Amino acid sequence: MNETVLTVRGRAAAQPKLRTSKNNVPWIQFRLGASRRYFDRGSQTWKDDGTDWFTVRAFGSLATNASISIHRGDPVIVHGRFTTSQWTPEGEETPRTTLELVANAIGHDLRLTQTASLYRMENEPKNGYQKTDSENTDSREEKPKQRHDEEYQDVDHSDPGEPTQSSHEGAAPTVGATT
Repeated sequence: MNETVLTVRGRAAAQPKLRTSKNNVPWIQFRLGASRRYFDRGSQTWKDDGTDWFTVRAFGSLATNASISIHRGDPVIVHGRFTTSQWTPEGEETPRTTLELVANAIGHDLRLTQTASLYRMENEPKNGYQKTDSENTDSREEKPKQRHDEEYQDVDHSDPGEPTQSSHEGAAPTVGATT
């Protein structure tokens, strides 16, 4: 299947609110504003050239973690499947289009902000890598070791059991809802 995958840098327009679907799957939705800037050589100044607005949706552990980590106004980077939806507001005849990103990664834009500390879930591998048998399994007691690539194995963080957007229909608010 052909999908359009997109990475967008912007600012969270609202605090993502954690919700739960009928099937007990956590999910969030928030608006992301991405402004274009360019340098005008004539005036020797930076100028803004409009803002594109995206509705970002995330499911599962990504939704849970983003609801805790992302706050209104935070500079974020979102990577996910790009879709559009058309809808018509009640009482109007003109359809509108919503730009949507079904996220598979959300994080702070470290070009514009700092992250003071990171907490990992109990069952997640340290530093995004799976420890080998030669390493101590209790990472809370040990001091950080210098990372050597040969001591770590890459781990695939994609969750094949994570539902797709189509399995959440009815759980999310209508496409035309805004935050």
